[in-house]
Amino acid sequence: MDYWLIMILLVSTWVMYVTWLAARLRRLHARVDAASRALDAALVRRALGVAELAVTQPIALGSRAGATELAAHGALCALAEDREGAESELTRAVQDVLEFRALQSGALDPSELESRFTEVLAQNRSVETARALYNDAVRDTCALRRRRHVRTLRLAVHRRRPTYFDIDATLTTALPQSSTTATPAAGPRS
Repeated sequence: MDYWLIMILLVSTWVMYVTWLAARLRRLHARVDAASRALDAALVRRALGVAELAVTQPIALGSRAGATELAAHGALCALAEDREGAESELTRAVQDVLEFRALQSGALDPSELESRFTEVLAQNRSVETARALYNDAVRDTCALRRRRHVRTLRLAVHRRRPTYFDIDATLTTALPQSSTTATPAAGPRS
């Protein structure tokens, strides 16, 4: 009699565990979908901001304005399989503009230009954050999909395996500091 009770207890515990795994897998896939939508929105905002910068400040960007606008439109119009390359190209174009801006002195309207650059940099930071959140969700989902029970019971068979989104979104050049900000004086060293 006790043998059957132990078997029922073990089977019900296993069924509860498998049910929990299936629910967790469903939640992780929903998290990947939400993170993908957030990443897409951040990428579109960045591309629109860069395109607006290239269109409104062509003199300040010099010869790089056309290439920057082209990279922004390429990122906006890229197909899913070409998106990573187009977004990395946009990052390189923004990096090139920032390096050019750091070397250039005197723009036509420095306050508006600096605010647009600051806006583009903020949009780029949001892309970096959204990409990190998306890739974290993909990592967690793939880790759960590799578990033996999930593979054996084919709990993930109805959902496509998520893929990482690898782009180079890091900008290494910051905005040049305006001449009105004072640099702190170096104090004595001990």
